[in-house]
Amino acid sequence: MWLKAKAITDQDLDMPIMGPIAISSPNVRLITPPEGPIDLSDKLPTSLSLHKLDENRQVSRELWEKQINTPQNTVIELQGEIIATFGDNGFQTFFKGSDGRLVQPGSSQYEVIAALKSKYGAALDISIFPAGTGPTEADIFEQKHGYRPQPPINTHT
Repeated sequence: MWLKAKAITDQDLDMPIMGPIAISSPNVRLITPPEGPIDLSDKLPTSLSLHKLDENRQVSRELWEKQINTPQNTVIELQGEIIATFGDNGFQTFFKGSDGRLVQPGSSQYEVIAALKSKYGAALDISIFPAGTGPTEADIFEQKHGYRPQPPINTHT
């Protein structure tokens, strides 16, 4: 049995795109003008502003070291895998993107833990450390990836 396909109308074409479209989608076509790709370099600003940290490599290095050495006061694991951490500096890190969307930005640690418990139940293992005594962000990185984080490239002289 075959279903009749709906014809595309002009109204369908005027609908706004509601999210990203995968390049592999059958509805995506690469269209190159007959004269070839269009050079848009004249449309760019003459000087692109670089991030302020690039101007001072020492400041960049110090900020990076401060960040990686920040103790984490809460580490949340699911079946032995770290899925979230909360730093003494107030940062919340989620290693599964969907977990970060469970709560609104600025949600309290209590609200985040409640949302994760609601999603994963009793399978969560939550470790809470007194301020300044938990594993550092670098320790968490090493546990997740198997090596210590390296300084940003722009910090080398």
